[in-house]
Amino acid sequence: LRVPAVKLRETMVSLFSADASPPLPSGLAEGQPLPRLPSAVVLSVAADEQLKALQDMLRSLHAKQGATQAGPVIIVLLRALSALAVSRPRLLPKALPPLMAMAKEGGYRATGCDEAGPMPGGDVSVGNALRTAMVAVLRSRSDASVPWRDRICEALGAIGACDAAESSMKYIQRQEYKESRAARHRERELRGSGTTGAGVAPDTDGRASKRVRSNVPAAPAAPSLAAGNGVTAAPAAAPPLVPAPAPPPTSMSDLTELLKLLTTILGSGDRSMLDAFLQSVPLAALADLVIANMQHLPPAPPRQLSHAAMVLPSPSVTGTADGRAAQRAQRSPTPPPSSRPPPPPPPASAQPADGAATGRSEPAA
Repeated sequence: LRVPAVKLRETMVSLFSADASPPLPSGLAEGQPLPRLPSAVVLSVAADEQLKALQDMLRSLHAKQGATQAGPVIIVLLRALSALAVSRPRLLPKALPPLMAMAKEGGYRATGCDEAGPMPGGDVSVGNALRTAMVAVLRSRSDASVPWRDRICEALGAIGACDAAESSMKYIQRQEYKESRAARHRERELRGSGTTGAGVAPDTDGRASKRVRSNVPAAPAAPSLAAGNGVTAAPAAAPPLVPAPAPPPTSMSDLTELLKLLTTILGSGDRSMLDAFLQSVPLAALADLVIANMQHLPPAPPRQLSHAAMVLPSPSVTGTADGRAAQRAQRSPTPPPSSRPPPPPPPASAQPADGAATGRSEPAA
């Protein structure tokens, strides 16, 4: 039960030492009294008490039981104090000294230390936890951790983690260099755009002004008269077209109502009512209705489609133009050319004369 108790105390310290108070629902509109919370001073005192309880628990376990018997609880305590020092920088001067004292006086060694002799597994685990906790505080780069950097590196060297201290300091230098370079770049851009007014930065190195000037969009050329006809020529490039905003999608409830109405109209067989319904529904809603029902389409198109079943009207419209078209659709199909009877011979009057056939003309009588 000691491990959950440590996590509970860590959570309490984080909550009581938060910089911003949690938002509360306003009860003035409903006439209810607002809940009364403790003041910031009371919460700060409670956070200090819980933090002191964690420190006392770490010292007691280290002095009485050691890493062999209470190794897991000690590791959880080290992680809790390190997390509080990183997340709450104002608590760092109170949470960090127990870790440094344990690293210097506890006799623990981290993995990879050349001076480490044969040690129990619990002591090695505690040494690795100490190294991880202090490296996390060192790499947090908070303002509160700056005065403690040299002492943290000294404590890391005491447990044989000099390599971790050196890599952490190099990491801090790289991050600070990147931030300073980005700040100088932003300052140079702001100074260039704010002083020149034309979008050209000062020519300090001979290249900055050219680079900035190339990014300035050129003014559109004035229309000129075509040679010889006096017609104004078209501009070189048309302005980009801004796409119209898309309409909002139709809700599922509206699509369900549209589908019900469409099913009812199709069941009645009234074509005029169907046309009026389709004309009254917006195109966007019809498109959404089609997209929503695409999941009901068959995976492959049917092999045979009955055209008569698709075009035949209801019996009530027999005799109209649609009915005559349906009757023509029901007629037997035209036989192929191979099965057609031969055409009858042409009449005698249509046959050409002998003279016309031979190409000679008869003499006149």
